[in-house]
Amino acid sequence: MESFYNPFKNRYPNRTKIILSKDEHALKLINEHKTKNLSKNLDSLNDNNKKLNLFVKGEKLSEKDTNFPEKFTSYGKIPEQIQKNINNMGLQILTPIQKLFFGYLFNNGNKFFDNNEFKNNYDLVGCAQTGSGKTLAYLIPSISFLFNDEEGILEIPKFKSSNNHKFISYPLILIILPTRELALQTYDECLKLLYKTYINTVVVYGGEKIYSQKNEIQEGCDIIIGTTGRLIQFLEEGDISLTQVKFLIIDEADKLLDMGFEEDINHILYDFKWSEYYNIFLTSATFPRKVLNMVERIMNDEKYSFITHGNYLGEKEDANGNVKQRFYLIKSDYNTNIFDKKINALFGLLKLLDGKTLIFANKKNDVMEIVSRIQNYGYGIVGLIGDMDMKERKFSLNEFKDGNVNLMVASDVASRGLDIPEISYVINFDMPPNIDIYVHRIGRTGRVGNQGNSFTFLTREDNFLFRPLFELLSKTNQKIPDFLRY
Repeated sequence: MESFYNPFKNRYPNRTKIILSKDEHALKLINEHKTKNLSKNLDSLNDNNKKLNLFVKGEKLSEKDTNFPEKFTSYGKIPEQIQKNINNMGLQILTPIQKLFFGYLFNNGNKFFDNNEFKNNYDLVGCAQTGSGKTLAYLIPSISFLFNDEEGILEIPKFKSSNNHKFISYPLILIILPTRELALQTYDECLKLLYKTYINTVVVYGGEKIYSQKNEIQEGCDIIIGTTGRLIQFLEEGDISLTQVKFLIIDEADKLLDMGFEEDINHILYDFKWSEYYNIFLTSATFPRKVLNMVERIMNDEKYSFITHGNYLGEKEDANGNVKQRFYLIKSDYNTNIFDKKINALFGLLKLLDGKTLIFANKKNDVMEIVSRIQNYGYGIVGLIGDMDMKERKFSLNEFKDGNVNLMVASDVASRGLDIPEISYVINFDMPPNIDIYVHRIGRTGRVGNQGNSFTFLTREDNFLFRPLFELLSKTNQKIPDFLRY
């Protein structure tokens, strides 16, 4: 019998049946999390060179004012079952970005949990490197808030849609992400966190048939995670109402804009009816001007707060200092084309490496050609490109994540946000077209403070990026090849 108040048990019909089936999968995920023994080098994440800042409604708090507790168990407003789930996942110490999120939201006189104070006063922007724990930083406080139901925020309207046989879902949390893989990854994090809480989470994304997702939504859900296109489809068809949303979470905001989803986000924000009061959590690894413009447009400038770890408004993301970066200049000649020379270099490099390796190429056709060539050398390898159907993408990703193969070649569909554990090496078969993408790619290794390694093949055609690479390496005290100095 639960020892904490649970307002979710009767929010929708068939709640128990739906939740029990998801809890079975959640328990499996929790057990997998424990067996993988993912180490978190928090000493590296707490590096004093990575400045940690909290600006509350424009005013920077002092170091003394941000000396928040660093253990999950220090935050009593986290519901008991969620604390148990956190402990079962082997999590004890907060990452720096989590500590600021929790400290600001949980320790602020607990006003965050007062429904009268809540009204649009806690919009929060978080900026930190990939792999720093941003997902749990926004999930745990927003979910914990929902257990405070003094004003009946969880009550659902007694309303059916026009065809008079399906229920409309009234989610309390809406999470928007740029890709299917990121949506599924965040969904799994939710399931682990929400084991035995009776909170129902649904994930929606394109690339699969809509019917099963529609049926799941019509059963009623509390948290919806999704990509913009499929979310808009359900909103326009009346399957989802936003009139009870308490938290809008926009994750990987810079990637959403890079991928051209600004119009979709505007459509969701301005063309559907929302609840009278809701808070926005927006996170990103970088904050270029276009992200700042979005922040200024969708948030109240006088009310939102801003957290940074190693980054500042308007500045580019620095490369992860935990990644040792190495470069090889591939020279062309009359006898062998550049692609073949890179393949030879790649094969020679792979013979020296022992560990999970992610290889990036710029063109999707080149991705599949690399897979074919490396398979011919007898290696187990998979590819990941945007043109694959969802079943193929899931297969490739799971084979790599589970360690059935140690090599994956990808286009930039995989370059941001995917939480693939224990990647030892990143190889840039091609240098990407700009320095920001390079930073995101090598950020797949050296995550959460662990040591990583990257190797990049350069040609003379990449010389327009030699200077930005030189500056990047200088910032992180890396060895700089002589050919980058000219």
